[in-house]
Amino acid sequence: VHCFTGSREELTRYLDAGHYIGITGWLCDKKRGAMLRELARLIPWDRLLVESDAPFLRPHNAPRPATATHRRRNEPALLPYVVAQLAELHGCDPEDIAAATHRNAETLFQLAH
Repeated sequence: VHCFTGSREELTRYLDAGHYIGITGWLCDKKRGAMLRELARLIPWDRLLVESDAPFLRPHNAPRPATATHRRRNEPALLPYVVAQLAELHGCDPEDIAAATHRNAETLFQLAH
């Protein structure tokens, strides 16, 4: 499910249907991401993905670039900030989230392990 920002009921339906759940920088927005942070704790690690949704949804916990033209632009290089927020929510190391989401991407996209 690309860029999940839905309700608990929607999350349950997606998980029951066997879908993976994509989390973006929306999670890192203190105000708009509050509900998503609650729901992200409910996503099983074997169904979790991170995605940039570039050029949109820049993680708010990422450092602000010096130039105004790049201040709001998102890019895949900022995924570690989404991973860090997920790790904080789960009380684990970011490397654990990164490893889990990497395995999930390999499985979903049928990439060689």
